[in-house]
Amino acid sequence: MLLYVTRRLLLAIPTLFLVILIVFTAVRVVPTDIADLLVAGSNSSTGSSEEFKASIRKELHLDKPLPIQLGYYLVNLVKGDIGRSAYDQKPVATKIRQALPVTLEMAALSITMSTVLAIAIGVMSALRQDTFYDYGIRLLTIFAFAAPVFWIGTLAIVLPARWGYFPPLFFVSFFEDPLANLQQFMVPAAVLAMNLMGSVSRMVRSSMLEVLRQDYIRTAYAKGLATRVVITRHALRNGFIPVLTFLALQLSNLLGGSVIIESIFALPGVGTLTVSAIATKDYTVIQGCVLFFGCIVVLVNLLVDLSYGFIDPRLRQS
Repeated sequence: MLLYVTRRLLLAIPTLFLVILIVFTAVRVVPTDIADLLVAGSNSSTGSSEEFKASIRKELHLDKPLPIQLGYYLVNLVKGDIGRSAYDQKPVATKIRQALPVTLEMAALSITMSTVLAIAIGVMSALRQDTFYDYGIRLLTIFAFAAPVFWIGTLAIVLPARWGYFPPLFFVSFFEDPLANLQQFMVPAAVLAMNLMGSVSRMVRSSMLEVLRQDYIRTAYAKGLATRVVITRHALRNGFIPVLTFLALQLSNLLGGSVIIESIFALPGVGTLTVSAIATKDYTVIQGCVLFFGCIVVLVNLLVDLSYGFIDPRLRQS
């Protein structure tokens, strides 16, 4: 087991390096220069603007070739320094740490809501295959999966406004007012969970249909076990293995949706921080946020791989 974990961790290193390389190169090949943006936002005269621009480029190592810039960034990254914002000089790690609770809370609510609903809907749809209930659920899940997150989020704001309801515009911490915090997060979390629920429920249905046709399920029914026992102890446990893998693969979509939802509902999470950094072309903040998202995806996939042994005893024995 230790060898397997070590191998997975070693395989994650080139993946993260590839993410760093792609983002590092992408933010520097766009036409706009961050030095020009900083000079345009200052009140410097024309004569001193060029000197100010040169000092900025030198400080950010933008006057050097890309391989050297990458070398500086990797050295600092190994030291645990992911850089400072070019605008307020605050450490990027501090910015992410301040915004992280918002993103984690919304992600936890979204995953919980989508998983519970997807399992319940998927199992019932599989048990009532090709019935009116099954057709209605499949139509609903197709709509939930196909509808764009930004469109659903916009409707969640515009339609209730016709009846005088408007979502809170200022963030309220859970520790300050738990009830107000949950009221603020329930709608964006439900919007984000809707898309994930649509895809996961279809996966649960397909996996359950395959498991319910196995011989050991028929044997369990022949022994006189109740349907609830057969579904929960035998079918659902074995059928959840591919669903767990699918959930891990959908994490990237969840993180991408959080960027949009946080911007729509004015939530100060890592997604909003990333959008603001892209708008201002703050290299270090963009790299830090994308690196954070990449680490989360790699870590979740690792945990999913390790959890297979706890779900399926055959994998533990092998």
